[in-house]
Amino acid sequence: MSAMIEQGVVIAGGLGTRLKEFLPNSPKCLNRVGDFTLIEQTCKVFSESGIKRLHLLLGHLSEAIVSEIPALGSKYNLEITYSVEKNLLGTGGSLLSSMHLLDDQFLLTYGDLYLDIDLKYLCTHFVKSGYDFAQLIHPTNHMHDSDLVKIDSDSNIVGYSLKPRKTEHPVRNRANSGVYVFKKDIFSKFSSQDNRVDLDREILPNLISEGKRGLAVRNMGYVRDAGTIERISKIEKDIRSGLTKSRRKPAIFLDRDGTINISRGYISRPEQIELYEDIPTAIRRFNDLGYWVIVITNQPVIARGEASFSDIETIHARIDNILGDSGAYIDDYFVCPHHPHSGYKGEVSSLKFACDCRKPNTGLLIEAMNSYPIDTTNSIFLGDSEIDMIAAERMKIAGILISRENSAATSTSVATKTVRTMSEIVIEIEKEAKARE
Repeated sequence: MSAMIEQGVVIAGGLGTRLKEFLPNSPKCLNRVGDFTLIEQTCKVFSESGIKRLHLLLGHLSEAIVSEIPALGSKYNLEITYSVEKNLLGTGGSLLSSMHLLDDQFLLTYGDLYLDIDLKYLCTHFVKSGYDFAQLIHPTNHMHDSDLVKIDSDSNIVGYSLKPRKTEHPVRNRANSGVYVFKKDIFSKFSSQDNRVDLDREILPNLISEGKRGLAVRNMGYVRDAGTIERISKIEKDIRSGLTKSRRKPAIFLDRDGTINISRGYISRPEQIELYEDIPTAIRRFNDLGYWVIVITNQPVIARGEASFSDIETIHARIDNILGDSGAYIDDYFVCPHHPHSGYKGEVSSLKFACDCRKPNTGLLIEAMNSYPIDTTNSIFLGDSEIDMIAAERMKIAGILISRENSAATSTSVATKTVRTMSEIVIEIEKEAKARE
């Protein structure tokens, strides 16, 4: 099997129901967003990512797309082929019916996505991993209207949480971005009969239940659903502000207890979580301004034996779900589970040592900076304690102490500044972001 992914596949045969009122006679992928149509933007990204051949899976209004193929192929040096489904087969059905035209491994995406991303890292990561498939995941500002991916601590895909979610156990905000790399042979058990089947909601869960290995890869670029007028407007706003092009963004590092949620001593259960009222609005604004939003938190409850790693994941899922109600999201959580002092009943002895990651040490911040393309010069650490501010100072990033009413936090000479409310911080960050434009 080749060490390179050379073929891309775009599923572009849908009816475009969400945009039908605005684009009654045009397929979704020919909608212009920014300077290019969606299909041209995809061709551009695929070509820049090393793809040499592109196969289009077409259906509704396919003639309009076919007429664009010669110019797109010539402009982006792509060999473009296509197939047209006779009946509506769904995303999975159209893929299965065209397997004989596909390479042993291929990159796949949807025609209603706006992409501005270098996909080489996804393809390279997949080839080196030996997995059966990989997919890009990211947090989303419409969490409750998205299919979510369940992963373990090693980024193995263990299942899916499909919309609509009712009383299901809270899951983290890790949405399916709609970008994948597949080995063709994993689809061999599926029939290519003329049956309508959905790739995301039927085939992928089936693959996981059958023991196929799926790898979740964090989206470090710009991938957005352009399937509604509102989402297209947001993409075009991001294009104008330069957010779609940004590969290295500043981060808002946040302490957790006492900063995001009301501090109630050691928190070991999700029902103990109550966010400060101003947090969802503030985080949504940080998201809109293009910052990474990353939580840096000491959680000695793990070492004390009062909560497991799984419990902490569930607590963070609850935070994600509360933020999701307001269209806000946290990109990632970095957790120190250690504690330097022994002698607690039920403690986990293997976690009882002085580590480099427990704040005010900088191990978690270094890990975050190694995991994400972060512009440290313009990054900020927001916390409610002196240890947060010391960690920020050691990393040479601005530290802002939030000292709320009735808070135990007091001003400290280590902090760059002290504020009383999150809205003060938002105003300050908006000014700084505008100054960089």
